[in-house]
Amino acid sequence: MTYKVLCGAVLVLGLACGGKQVRKEEGTGDKAFPFNYLSWKRLNPQPIQREGLTRNIFANEVALHKGSQGKFAVGSVLVKEDRRSSELGQPKVVVQVMSKVASGGYEGWIYKAFDGETRKELPADKVDIEGCYYCHINAKEKDFVFSDVK
Repeated sequence: MTYKVLCGAVLVLGLACGGKQVRKEEGTGDKAFPFNYLSWKRLNPQPIQREGLTRNIFANEVALHKGSQGKFAVGSVLVKEDRRSSELGQPKVVVQVMSKVASGGYEGWIYKAFDGETRKELPADKVDIEGCYYCHINAKEKDFVFSDVK
């Protein structure tokens, strides 16, 4: 009798759970947001701490395989995640994204910034995309990337 009850419970549980897959919460936010970036390789061995800010830098699989001349392949994506102590009018988590494209952008890179909590792109009055490029031009010899990507 106990065996039949146990088998019945397992069967019901199996039918209730079978065939369902756990999905990431990708239904919210901007479609350009890199939802899985936390599973990518973190480039800094430890979080970078400075003035109420914790920073981590991530690279997708494509970015880990640069060409022989040190150039990043189209499809490379780098993410700089900044976590801040609460400031009025500022998101607590900012996800800044560099995406390598075949043409266009700023010398082959598109820069975007997102509110890490809502996953929505930050409006132009909250982020200076041209400023991203003008800062990264200082790393032009490394294909505009400051971090060592290996």
